[in-house]
Amino acid sequence: MEHTDRRRAALWLCAGVGLIFASQVRFGIGMLAWLAPIPLLHYLRITTGRRSRLLLAGAIFAGWHLTVVKIVTPPMTYFMVPMYGIPLAVFTAIPLLAWDAVRRRVGEAISIFFYVSLVVLMEWLTYTTGLFGTWGALANTQSYNLPLIQLVSLGGTTAVAFLMSWGAALGEAALASALPAWRRHAAAFGVVFLLVNGYGVLRLEHRQAGPELRVAGRSAVVRLARNRSHSLRDRQTARRRGRVFGAAAGTGVHLCGMGRHGPPPRDARLFLQQGPHSVGATPCYADPYALQPDR
Repeated sequence: MEHTDRRRAALWLCAGVGLIFASQVRFGIGMLAWLAPIPLLHYLRITTGRRSRLLLAGAIFAGWHLTVVKIVTPPMTYFMVPMYGIPLAVFTAIPLLAWDAVRRRVGEAISIFFYVSLVVLMEWLTYTTGLFGTWGALANTQSYNLPLIQLVSLGGTTAVAFLMSWGAALGEAALASALPAWRRHAAAFGVVFLLVNGYGVLRLEHRQAGPELRVAGRSAVVRLARNRSHSLRDRQTARRRGRVFGAAAGTGVHLCGMGRHGPPPRDARLFLQQGPHSVGATPCYADPYALQPDR
């Protein structure tokens, strides 16, 4: 019987790690991100002791390192994987372990929102401290769901994280039959979910007054030989940017960004001045975190 319980717990743990891998960053399936915390939460519920908690932390560390490997492309090397994998694993493990400790003391209902609040706090700390911006944010997994993503206009990416974490924690409580009034909680979640998506649909359908700014983004993989001089790399980069901006201008794009290490502000200013569809907007360029004005 004990052997069966251990095997069942191991399956839940593996399922949680697999869902992290399958739902995040490149080649991720966004719908699975709603389910990813459920197996990990359930694993904590059905296990006890320090060993099981260490196994959870180790599995999350392994899962996030494997997930980050999916985004390794030149010039990024595998030595950079821990730079992303370790913080993401820490910020994933803390809410889970804290939820388990609180649940045992104060009960299911409070622990659900305690877990949700910690997930929001971890994501907020991630991008406000400048560690790696919004890498690993739950909102990134929902880029295909345009109505839901409109929630970012009200509460930022953490608002999406709140909704998704709430659904996952509530789903685990229902799975474990640990919340007597889970139907009322589910009804409240369903109402909020419908309101959020309804707001998103209306916002997408409503055409706001004022000038429109068409924005294009391009993520390029740079493969330059290491023995080439900086001046040669600069010239090649300048030519590449020129081609990108030229193509963008020809299709009516007002603003074009090429990632965090993309065009400097003067290139964006030149594009805005010479582009055939320039609207005279404040010159700025795009990086993964913000639109920053040219100074």
